[in-house]
Amino acid sequence: MVSETSSFVLSDTVLRQRTDSIKAHAALRGITNPLVIAGTANHETSLAQCYNEFPAILSCGNVAPSADCPSSTGGVLGGRGDGECVEMKGGIGMFQLDKGTYSDTRSFYGDGILTVDGNIEAGVDFFITKLGFHCIYTPTFQSETGVINWLNAAKFGATEYDELLTGLAACYNGCEPGWNACGNGTQSHQDMKNLYDNAIHNLYNKFGDAYWYGNTPDICSSSTIFTGSGSNGQSGANCLAMYNYPVVAGQTYTISTCDNYSGDTYLKTMGACTCNPSGNDDACGGLGSQCTCTATSTGTATICASTFSSASASWNYQVTCGAPAQPPTCQNSGPFSGSGSNGQSGTNCLAIYSFPVISGNMYRISTCDSFSGDTY
Repeated sequence: MVSETSSFVLSDTVLRQRTDSIKAHAALRGITNPLVIAGTANHETSLAQCYNEFPAILSCGNVAPSADCPSSTGGVLGGRGDGECVEMKGGIGMFQLDKGTYSDTRSFYGDGILTVDGNIEAGVDFFITKLGFHCIYTPTFQSETGVINWLNAAKFGATEYDELLTGLAACYNGCEPGWNACGNGTQSHQDMKNLYDNAIHNLYNKFGDAYWYGNTPDICSSSTIFTGSGSNGQSGANCLAMYNYPVVAGQTYTISTCDNYSGDTYLKTMGACTCNPSGNDDACGGLGSQCTCTATSTGTATICASTFSSASASWNYQVTCGAPAQPPTCQNSGPFSGSGSNGQSGTNCLAIYSFPVISGNMYRISTCDSFSGDTY
């Protein structure tokens, strides 16, 4: 882990992008209380993924570069809580995922954790697994569903919330009840619980109750209102202006001129979140345009601002983030049943099962609902 800092180190725009992504990944697992996961990352790194996003004196920059953290940023953020940077130990990235040395951790999780999206995906899974099945200080669960229900109930003032803080201090941070030399060497177990509690409350206060628990779509943090005008757009064949906004895989986005437009607008989107151009014209009870898409990957989507045929129009495009699309039931997905021993942690495949996949889709493979012994 890195040494903790209580202040936000990212711009509000980048911070909101990170929390949007955590919300999206958590929702794909059925979690309706993403605040506690985001708050944990806030405690660990203030949601920083790259070395130059975090105070250098508290972290290391010798992990590796990635698409999100190129060499110019110092590469991916490394923890220095387990020794000096030259030892190349400690956690990696936003969630400080840690299996020993940086090389050990990358080998265990894969290099996907070097990217923002990959670190969040692995971080959400680790959060569920560590606190749900590998922490003696949290309740005993028989299935992942039980863990999810417990996490969703872990809100301020609830018994589950205090249980969660105990688990975070003891099993995520390694400061067990009764210990008094944690963190900087002077912090007690209760001090560590308080640090996690403060980090969660800070994020709650930053964006408010409606953002974390509201049912209405949020105005996407990264999108300003895109304003312009033009004519002769030829129904999307001619982009009179192009606007970019970041998207998170699995998250749905609605792009609309309905609140403020004139003339006959026409809308299509391209990139990681694509709307069907033939289905969004005249969507506002008039001649305004609106469409909804689900991001197929984390990246950038582009709005092509246009007009119907040779018409003129002015527009104010607003992007709102809806609830993430729920994953469909996979075709030919098992369950695949079996038993065995001496698998040597994946070196020896005791059985091999195949299932079809589609590019851009996210898949979860799990034994959590029914298993015995120690699967790998």
